[in-house]
Amino acid sequence: MGLALVVSVVTGLYFYNYLLHLNRRLEVVVAARDIPQFSVVGNNMLRSITLPAEAVHPAAIKRKEEVLGKAVLYPIAAGEQVLSQRFSVAIGEAWTPPGTGARGKGLPDPDQSPAGR
Repeated sequence: MGLALVVSVVTGLYFYNYLLHLNRRLEVVVAARDIPQFSVVGNNMLRSITLPAEAVHPAAIKRKEEVLGKAVLYPIAAGEQVLSQRFSVAIGEAWTPPGTGARGKGLPDPDQSPAGR
C-alpha cells in the first residue's frame, strides 16, 4: 500500500511538470511590417508576441530595446522573428553598409598598408 502511494505521488508530480512544460510560452519581438535592408530600426517597425517555447528561435530578440537604432543587414519580413544576427552595431558607432567601399572607424585601408601590396 505504501509503495503504491509513493509511486502514485511521483507519477503525479512528473505528469504535472510535463503539463507545465507544454504550456510554457515566451515573449519575442517580430517585425510589424516588412523591414528593408539597411533601414534603421524604429519602435513602429517592431511588435512583441508570445509563442510556445518550442517555436522560439535561439537567436530571437526578447526586448525591442535590444535592436532599436540599429541598422538591418538583411531584409526582415512582416511577422518574422527578429534575430540578433540580422543587425549591425548601433547607428553612430563604426558601421558602414557592405558594398559601399567605405570603411569603419579605426580600420586601416589594406590597399594603403605594406601588407596589402
